[in-house]
Amino acid sequence: MFPYAHPFDSWREDATQGQAPSVFGALPYPSGFPTSDYFTYQFTEFQPDIFNCTVVGPQLQICYKVLTDEHNPGYTVLKDDKDKNTALIEWQTRPLVEIRSVLPKRPVGDWLPLSAAKISRTMELKGTTYTWAPQDKSVNLYSGSHATIACLAKIFRGQNQLTLEITPNVLELDILEGVVVSTLLIQCGRNID
Repeated sequence: MFPYAHPFDSWREDATQGQAPSVFGALPYPSGFPTSDYFTYQFTEFQPDIFNCTVVGPQLQICYKVLTDEHNPGYTVLKDDKDKNTALIEWQTRPLVEIRSVLPKRPVGDWLPLSAAKISRTMELKGTTYTWAPQDKSVNLYSGSHATIACLAKIFRGQNQLTLEITPNVLELDILEGVVVSTLLIQCGRNID
C-alpha cells in the first residue's frame, strides 16, 4: 500500500526555493480573455448602413457582402466570398426572401413569423424549426421552440457594427447562410412582416 501523498505537496517545495507555485492544469488559468465556443462574424463597413456592408468571418476573411444598389433600392443581394449571389431580399410592401438552394422565394413574414406574444421569431431551415429570442443583451437562436435548448447563435448590436456569434453546430447543420440572412432581416430596422 502506498502512503497518502497530498497532490499539492510539490508547491511547498517550490515555495521553499523562492518560486511561486504553478496552478496551470490544476485550476483554470486566468488569461484575461474569455474563452468561447463561438465563431464570430462581424457585419462591418456600413455604407452607410447594414444594407451595404461586409460580413467578416472568424479569421478576418470576407465571407459575405450585402449589397443594395442605390439606383435600385428595392433589392438587397447577399454575395458569398466567390462573388456568387446566395440570397435575395425584395423590399416590397410585404418583403420577399430567397436563399439559393435553401429557401424558395416567400414572404419574409411567413419565413420569420413573429410569435403571438411578439417576443420571438421562428424560422425553418432544411426541415428544422429554429427560434430567435432576446436574452439579456443579445438575440439568441435556438433549435426548436424552447429557449431551454442550447443556444446556436447570438446577435449583438454595437455602434456601426453587428456581431453574429455561431456555434460549430451552425456549420455542421449547413445553415450559416440562413442564419446570416435572418440576422440581416431581424436587425435591418425595416418592417419585415
